[in-house]
Amino acid sequence: EAERGLIDIEGGWHSTLSGNPKRIANDIHIKPNGNEGSLSIYTGFNTGGKSTLAKMIAQIVTLAKMGWPVPAKAASIGDFSDIQVVSGTLTEEKQRDRSRKHKNAIGGALAAALHESGLVIQSATSKTLVILDEPFSGATEPSVAAALTAALAEGLTRRGATVILITHLLESVPLLVERVPYANTYKAKTMTQDGVTAPLYSFEPGIALSSHGFDVAKQMKWPGLEKALTFFDVLTEQAQ
Repeated sequence: EAERGLIDIEGGWHSTLSGNPKRIANDIHIKPNGNEGSLSIYTGFNTGGKSTLAKMIAQIVTLAKMGWPVPAKAASIGDFSDIQVVSGTLTEEKQRDRSRKHKNAIGGALAAALHESGLVIQSATSKTLVILDEPFSGATEPSVAAALTAALAEGLTRRGATVILITHLLESVPLLVERVPYANTYKAKTMTQDGVTAPLYSFEPGIALSSHGFDVAKQMKWPGLEKALTFFDVLTEQAQ
């Protein structure tokens, strides 16, 4: 019988990159912990491939359960009954879909995110894989969003779920590492050349110190960058 919570992927990639010779393969090693659940936290560079990695994991788990070939060099997948996704972007899409169908939207952005995540907490079991991709992004103050994210992730692991958390709310990560027995942290690898930091689309153990938002803006030659840097210095001084 397959072990609940096991995800062991060697050289995996997102299926849309199958024809791309420059694709970057990633390894995932999530050990089963019986009914204890597990938490894998990914932090770091904006546009560094974190969400794509989470989608890759979901794809491989789904395809493996169907008995189909998977986009990976090798994979061993445990006993999963369902995959749940809580994403700030997905919640917004569901809200718009309800509006198009002339159904009542579930309050504002925060209320909708709480509704969606609450349903997942209630239904999660030790056979559930949960993807949390910035579940409360933009819905409330960063400190509140961090606390809600931490409570959501901890609650799911207590129900035995296998949880993948993608977050830029770095203050929530040490709290989760302290409170969740089987928590592992990963950060996006980067390289710096000519004063510009860029992602390598692969990951290593650790917690990122920054999401490098200004580096992304610099690469895109965003016209408001100089003013944003000035405002950032002002906000940093005010916080001290």
